[in-house]
Amino acid sequence: KHKQMASQLHVFLFLFFTLNICLSFSFIHDNVNYDSLKIQNIISKKSIKLGPVHYGSGTVFRTWAPHADFVWIMSSGFTNGKYVNLESENNGYWSVDITTSTVGDEYSFLIQYQGQNLTRLDPYARNTIQTSSNSYISVVHNDTFDFGNDNYVLPGQFEIVIYEMHVPTFNPTNTSTNVGTFQDVISKLDYLSNLGVNVIELLPIVNFPSGGPRAWGYDPGAPFSIMDAYGGYTGLQNLVKNCHQRGIGVFLDIVWNHLDGNNELNIYDGWSEKESGFPSNGGNPEGIYFYQNENAVTDWGPRPNYGTNQVAQYILDNVQLFLEECHVDGYRWDSVICIRKGEQSCWDQQNENPDGVALLQQATTLTTKFNGFSIAEDLQNDASVTNPVNQGGIGFNAQWSDTSYYKLQDTLGNSNDNTRNIDEFVQVLSGTYSGGGKGSWRVIYTENHDKASGQNQGQGRWPVIVDSANPFSYISQKLSALGIATVLVAPGVPMIFYGQEFLDTENFVFGDVPNIPWTQVGNYANNQWSSFGSYNGFFNMTKTLIDLRRNVGGHSSGLTTLDMNVYYQSQNDLVIAFMRDNVLIVMNLSSTVYSSGYNVGCPNSGTWNVLFNSDLEVYSSVFGNNGAGITTLTTSNTPMHGFNYSITIPLGAYSTFIISQS
Repeated sequence: KHKQMASQLHVFLFLFFTLNICLSFSFIHDNVNYDSLKIQNIISKKSIKLGPVHYGSGTVFRTWAPHADFVWIMSSGFTNGKYVNLESENNGYWSVDITTSTVGDEYSFLIQYQGQNLTRLDPYARNTIQTSSNSYISVVHNDTFDFGNDNYVLPGQFEIVIYEMHVPTFNPTNTSTNVGTFQDVISKLDYLSNLGVNVIELLPIVNFPSGGPRAWGYDPGAPFSIMDAYGGYTGLQNLVKNCHQRGIGVFLDIVWNHLDGNNELNIYDGWSEKESGFPSNGGNPEGIYFYQNENAVTDWGPRPNYGTNQVAQYILDNVQLFLEECHVDGYRWDSVICIRKGEQSCWDQQNENPDGVALLQQATTLTTKFNGFSIAEDLQNDASVTNPVNQGGIGFNAQWSDTSYYKLQDTLGNSNDNTRNIDEFVQVLSGTYSGGGKGSWRVIYTENHDKASGQNQGQGRWPVIVDSANPFSYISQKLSALGIATVLVAPGVPMIFYGQEFLDTENFVFGDVPNIPWTQVGNYANNQWSSFGSYNGFFNMTKTLIDLRRNVGGHSSGLTTLDMNVYYQSQNDLVIAFMRDNVLIVMNLSSTVYSSGYNVGCPNSGTWNVLFNSDLEVYSSVFGNNGAGITTLTTSNTPMHGFNYSITIPLGAYSTFIISQS
């Protein structure tokens, strides 16, 4: 009897809610079209066929909700606050053409599943308005942004120099919000152009519900929607346009190994079900967009179901969106290992998740189609990650190299010369450690957002690692300069972390990120310095190295190749000499000053031009200035180190010296 009464109550509630919703959209059919041929014709002209598809005089709204009983749309604008039903396409998709909907219209979906009415964000909405900490309203975006004559082409792989930045703390100018925007980044593009970096890599910029707009952003909640606090969809497009006009590319950091626990896709159409193997400690399954089995959970949030065609397409559409609609030039994929491997402890899994591998292969192939660049944070030195797809690999162009980082930290991360191992340093320079690929696939750095955070003991900004008590000390400055020089003269793709170029010593603290201390370097705009900070010289040192890396002056083309010949190394002296095609580089990892010069072999006779000497006091007042004023060096006929000639280098302590005959 009780079961019968409960069943009757369920039916009553279902009919009650349905009737109320039906009554609420009663008199607005004049602007609603369900002609499936017209709808299919409209979406056939678009690459991305879901979400709001604006076509001039109206908008098609289309969503995937295979378990829904009904789907409605409501807007304070085009539906006058009433509910309009979407029509089922009988394949899990629902659609409607609202002939009066235009750019800027706000709307929400209402999905009914087994008597439940669920208000939902459009998963494909590019613009959203946040109404509470975990709630958003979708907005029809403007798809007619004018990029002008955007013929920007990304530089070759070994000509790229990446500048990783966090938009909200890079250059916030609004003192009331203290949140930087895309426009604030644009105001610093003259500075970045002067520095010489040719790609900026933005930490995640899509909507995330946790931590506020100054958080790191690695817990996405609405993957298609760009943070309104940063400037939204149009703001990103405008940033890319301005970057391209200055010859700077834009990479986005994207997160598809998990979503935030409060993401907008959770139990999207009401359905969820624990399948066999669902983690016993994993909580509840999250519905159609996520795994319902042992792969459902990561350490950070639910994992998307890469094996469902509609979910895989959702992710691929996201990749295409930013490449096609925003003209971005590539991606850094967060924690790729937790996409290509499954279960919660993905780092410990031996077997690949074929769903994740297939998705990644499709994503890198798609990015290449748009002449984009794909970077993996995988951290396993696994060659399959960067091997071409047609050879069975995943197809990334490069992957982050934590091995290089840790070996550099062992070698240059403290003030004690007795701890330095020249063999280990050579492995970093040449990429000859296990899985190093001779630098061919790696992104190399001494700082990134993870390492500069200080989350792990012994890490942080490089000057802090060297001397936490006095990060501006002589030894901190010297070893920071050596680290930056190593990154920029070694084979691979070099990356510096924002502020590193002028010796920022404030750790990138998780949950409490400081703003960049611009007073340390000064203000550069309109192609001139209006003020100079205490570490402007360090900036100029970094700029000189970046220009050499990119062969800006035409004298250092060897740095844009994979050519590397380490022909001399001394553990006793902690000195190394190597050729990179037409460029000869000598590095001193010790406190010894060779004021009378250090002799090394030289492949060619004659005069060599001095391109760089890191010991000059124009770079820092505490540097030794050894070799100041010397612009050329001449070889002697004394054979040395396998060459017929030798040359004497005025080598300062903890210094890098670069010469070339070009």
